[in-house]
Amino acid sequence: MSKKVFFYLCPRESATKVHNFTNEQGQSLNKTKIGLNVGNIYRPLLSASTGKLVTGLTKLVDNPYKELKKEEIKSNFEPYILGKEKIKLQHLLEYQHGQEPNFYSDEASKLVPLNSEEIKNIKYMQNKDTFQKITDVGLVLDLSKPEDEVAYYYMTAKAACAPSRDKILKGIHEFYIGYENEDSERTYSKAQLVDKAIYELQNPEITDELKSKIAKVLGLITRDSSPQRVYTSLRNFVSDTDKNQKDNIKLFLEIISSLEDPKFREAFNAEALLSDLVAYYVVTLKTGTYTWKQENLPIGYNKLEAVAFLLNPHKQGEVEQLELQLKAKRNS
Repeated sequence: MSKKVFFYLCPRESATKVHNFTNEQGQSLNKTKIGLNVGNIYRPLLSASTGKLVTGLTKLVDNPYKELKKEEIKSNFEPYILGKEKIKLQHLLEYQHGQEPNFYSDEASKLVPLNSEEIKNIKYMQNKDTFQKITDVGLVLDLSKPEDEVAYYYMTAKAACAPSRDKILKGIHEFYIGYENEDSERTYSKAQLVDKAIYELQNPEITDELKSKIAKVLGLITRDSSPQRVYTSLRNFVSDTDKNQKDNIKLFLEIISSLEDPKFREAFNAEALLSDLVAYYVVTLKTGTYTWKQENLPIGYNKLEAVAFLLNPHKQGEVEQLELQLKAKRNS
């Protein structure tokens, strides 16, 4: 296990667009609150089903001390360590950290006023010094420190913790496990993708006609447009810094790389043709159904079926009629 673990608050949109704040280098600050002294406090909480604290330390792990003799085991740990194949993670950490058995107990202390003398007897897991705060700049735990190692386990045991930024589930996760300089690396990686997409846009092998078809398939334009407008629409698609940017770039590059496949290119051309047929009202689209207007003939009850109609070798006579009508509409 790495010696350091980084936790970050999940990016959240807000009415004031705080989530869009960046630093001087243009890197996202992932802010959900204004200021670095505020954040979310996390601590072990009671489980409704067990009535005990969720510490993450109750799981069984291999016992590295199973070969020790009774006299070699630290005082009071014999019942938990001696001769056992598996022991609780809690007891292993207590043993390694030089604590007494059950110092990291998941038993909850009774609630007492903060100014009460009994506050000094509260168990470790409920002591406020054990709690962790994740601010807008994140939280770093150094697992070489006993208190941070214990915190790591109760933090990662929480349902609110996502294993990575890519695994965040909206409405469930509040924070995630990241890595040092994660935002900088993500920004660099995204910039590389943008550069690659722009390079493909400027590749002379990607003709204006092909760019136009790509823009139509992506739904960026409808009717025929100037090469300048087509280029701008595609460039904006891959360079606009919104939450879908990375997916947009990957989709664009996937189309480019797949065009060498004859079957893909055939389906791609059919989808671009379908876009034109709808744009020039040769085919109408209503509640998902594509209908040949002049013949009042449904050619598909969804896009996949309509594309399949255009690719059907037994329908090429009809397709030729559709193309003639499209040409007439374009010239009218």
